[in-house]
Amino acid sequence: MQEWVAADPSRTIRRFKSHEEQEMETMRYWAGRSAAEKMTAVTELAEYAYRMRGIDVHASGSKGPVVRVQRGGR
Repeated sequence: MQEWVAADPSRTIRRFKSHEEQEMETMRYWAGRSAAEKMTAVTELAEYAYRMRGIDVHASGSKGPVVRVQRGGR
């Protein structure tokens, strides 16, 4: 694996020789993260996916009509 720092010092570019090598590196990375960091990452990805579909996940209020069904007495 070759590694160098990109123009943005907070990012690193890695070049792998095989998909398997990349997969092993990804697994090592996530194994070293806490459960809270993993949950934060999943939440961010879900929000990005909703935004790509044009859905505002932080909008307040109902997304459609509210229907209330009342059951009859017994």
